[in-house]
Amino acid sequence: MAKFNLIGSNNNTEDNNCQINQGIITSIKCKLPKQGEYIVNFFAAQEKYGNYNYLGRFQFNY
Repeated sequence: MAKFNLIGSNNNTEDNNCQINQGIITSIKCKLPKQGEYIVNFFAAQEKYGNYNYLGRFQFNY
């Protein structure tokens, strides 16, 4: 799972989820709503549903 947040915003909704395409190489696509500085947090689990462990994050300007 991956979720993004615009830095300085408290907007943390389901719309902040990124699309995950799993396979030999996993890809993550986030539809960012506007330009700004974002943090994308990454989580992982063995099962699709349940508790996810925090893996890390990237911070970048869009």
